[in-house]
This record gives sequence, C-alpha cells and structure tokens, in this order.
Amino acid sequence: MPLPEYDYRKYFEHGMSPTEYETTYRDVLNGRLPSDIVDCHVHAAEAQDFDVGKMSDFAWHHMVSTYPETTLEQSEAINQLVLPDRSIKKLRFAHAFAGINHKRVNDYLISESPSKDRVALFGLSDSEEDIEYTVEELRTGNYTGLKMYYMSSPEPKFNLYDYFPKTVLAEAEAQGVPIILHFPRTLSRSIGELEDLVANFPKLQVMLAHVGVTWFVHDGIDKMLEKVSDHKNVFVDTSGVTEKDVVLKALQHLGPNRVLYGSDEPYNILREFSYENPDLGPRILCDHPYHWVDLKEFAEYGHLAPPDMTYSQLQQVDALVTAIGEVANTPSQEDEIIQLIFHDNAQEKFGF
Repeated sequence: MPLPEYDYRKYFEHGMSPTEYETTYRDVLNGRLPSDIVDCHVHAAEAQDFDVGKMSDFAWHHMVSTYPETTLEQSEAINQLVLPDRSIKKLRFAHAFAGINHKRVNDYLISESPSKDRVALFGLSDSEEDIEYTVEELRTGNYTGLKMYYMSSPEPKFNLYDYFPKTVLAEAEAQGVPIILHFPRTLSRSIGELEDLVANFPKLQVMLAHVGVTWFVHDGIDKMLEKVSDHKNVFVDTSGVTEKDVVLKALQHLGPNRVLYGSDEPYNILREFSYENPDLGPRILCDHPYHWVDLKEFAEYGHLAPPDMTYSQLQQVDALVTAIGEVANTPSQEDEIIQLIFHDNAQEKFGF
C-alpha cells in the first residue's frame, strides 16, 4: 500500500520555534563550549532528492523520516538556532533511509557545501553497479568519510557485510577513509560483528555512531566498552545520546581522544524524552504528533515526560558537558577535554 504524503515542512517550522526556556537553557550550555566547533554527524537532502513512495514502511514508522528535506540553507538556520555565535564546521552526508536519491545528494554536497565543511560519501550496496559506484567515488578523493546504512535499501539489511560490503570496506581502508557505522542493533548485540570487522580490516578507522547505538546504561556496558577500547582504530560519536551516564562510560573506557561530538542534525531539533517502556524497551516520547508517533503510547506514558521537554541538541550537550565535568580533575582539564570532543578529535579524524 502506498505511503501517504506528509507536511514535513510544518514539522521543521515546529522544530525551529524555540521556547523561552530553551533559549535560556541553550545560552547557559553554550557558554561552556569552544568558539569553533566540529559536528561530525549531520544529515542532508533537498526536496527533489526525496520520494515518499520509495520509503520503506520501516522508515515511515521511524523518526528518521521526520525531516527528509534538510538543505544547506536549513542547516545554517539550525546553526543559528542551537549554536548562535559559534563557528560550526560539519561532516555532512545524505539522509540514510530508503526513498532518498543518495547519488544526487552526494553530488549536491560535494558541489555546494561550504569549503570549511567536509563530506562523507553515502555508499550504496543493492547491486554490483552500486558497489562499483561506491568504490569509484571513494577513489575520487572527494570524501573524508564513508556512511552506509542498514535502512537505505527498500528492505532493511541486518548483517554488517550486506550493507557494508567487504569490497567497499577494503577500498575505504586503502584510501584511509574512516567509516561511520550505525549498527541495526545495540552495540551489546553487535560486538561480535565489530570484532570481526576490525580483524578483517585492521587499518580501517571506524566511528561508531551514537556510541554504538547505546541509549541507556545497562548491566553489560562496561564489559562491552572495554572490548571496544582494545581496538585503537575504533572511536565513537555521541550524536543523539542524551543520557549522561552513557557518555560518562564512553569517556571512562575509551578516553577523551576517542569521543567526538555529533548533533545528528536535523534530529537535534526534535523535542524528545527517552524512557524505558515495560513492554517495548527503550522508547522516546516527543512533543508533537508526528506521523510515526504511537498516540496510544503517548497517552499512556506521556506523563513521564518533563514539563519542559527540550531539543535533543540541548540534552546531548548537557550530557556531554556534565560527563566531562565528572571525569576531569581540574577546571583546566575540563576545558581541554571539551576542546578535544567538540573540535580537535573530529578535525584530526576527518581532515578539517
């Protein structure tokens, strides 16, 4: 059955209208941040690059489909909303879900992105031609990262080498291009695939998006991150992570040189609250009836959300700054770690 159209631009307008509380909260948090920031996890696409008719049902019922249009101009507006008075450099790549013309977005970002930014190739794996395209694009030298994703195909691919083919990984390793790896499942369920990956491609730099899709602290998190720490070519971004203790665990096990700030733009302007549903596990509540929201769930559990539900961006930065404060021994060391995570680490890894 065809998926319905939806007014995603209205969604964007809603997200771009901050409350007085959010503005005050933002300014307090941003006072702790460097004047120059590198954001290593930013999505993009123009409206002409999006076809809802080709979106999978999986993506339709997922928050990834909230803002299919995120142009460079909109990205700059988001800058002014969430990080005013800061100079932001971004690692950009296409929206990841099926229904996006990824080749066209790759071309758009290469030709139109500001010179201060960098572009990660969005690779394709649905055919031999797709894989050949991805390898040839890597060889152009235009990209400083490679993103491939399990939901970019009409049907999700849950095995690592299905959405990140070995031929492509070998080329990325040869070109010295780090990959951005978003596992379909949590890191605790994917650690075996990660260890196989680094064994097969020992020189490949691997950035685990969203701290390996770790939204909550769980019983095995220390053992899991300790395994990750053994692989010096693996690092994490904190995009979308709003739980301070997850960031704290990453800092404790990996050290501040292997943790990078990423906003997950444009999803950073979603107002959301993470909670543990007794039947469904980790879930989010939000402040707007988006097409993917389970209204019955919201009615049942909405009371758990705080009265001032704020942008994910603010919660992410708060989690980072608070966790950094807990691992730093002195104020000067705290400033040094903030500088590493919000700027220096991504600058080194992605060639800014």
